[in-house]
Amino acid sequence: MSEPIEGTTASAQVGPRIREFRKQRGLTLRSLAARAGLSIGFLSQVERGISSIGLTALGSVASALGHSVADFFDTPAAGAADPVVVPMPRHFTLTRGENAAVQYVSGQQTYRMLSDRGAGLVLEPMVVHIVSVVTPRLF
Repeated sequence: MSEPIEGTTASAQVGPRIREFRKQRGLTLRSLAARAGLSIGFLSQVERGISSIGLTALGSVASALGHSVADFFDTPAAGAADPVVVPMPRHFTLTRGENAAVQYVSGQQTYRMLSDRGAGLVLEPMVVHIVSVVTPRLF
């Protein structure tokens, strides 16, 4: 397994690992893109850290390279202490922040965040407005 990349987050290490595994197999970006069903430009951007890759696409890349998705992330060094796991509280109250609500528009959907992103937040409360498209039916 590769050495950890010092001072980077796990997601920032994925691109260099893709490049490393691709070169180990002697593949070009074009051939990896064809095998994974992704574009050459996108894979190039991921390898250079310009774009991030979702788990589904990473699964396709991993399969094309003969690796598991876990291989693209660091594993603890031998003899390293287990990380401390802090349990989440059973109940907590999430209140609307004092700042204006963040809103994203994507095509026909509008996403309005109901709270700020908090550390350890598992679910992000939001209101999603989807525009209904009704196709007229001819009788």
